[in-house]
Amino acid sequence: MPGSAAYCVSKYGVIGLVKTLAIELGPHKINVNAINPGAIITNLRDDSFSAMSKAQGVSWDEARKKDYAKISANIPLGRLGTTEEVADLVYFLVSDLSTYLTGETIGITGGFI
Repeated sequence: MPGSAAYCVSKYGVIGLVKTLAIELGPHKINVNAINPGAIITNLRDDSFSAMSKAQGVSWDEARKKDYAKISANIPLGRLGTTEEVADLVYFLVSDLSTYLTGETIGITGGFI
């Protein structure tokens, strides 16, 4: 998206750091992975609807539904993710189920990316 150069550079920096640390720490049996969340319903996202709803002259709930519908239209699964779904991925990464997974950046985006 236009205007997102700084964001892209920092994100790719994190991806490179994860890969490098995985190489450096692998011999010590330390796995390094990153989670790249897409559109997730959070308190921070919901807090933004207060200002948006005032600016648009609509209720907070109406502004929220409008924004969620707009975002969801671009997500193959048709909805925003939840913090619980991100937590499930974190749980997987810290469990013994992911012992052979390192150096990866895992997107949890509902198929958006």
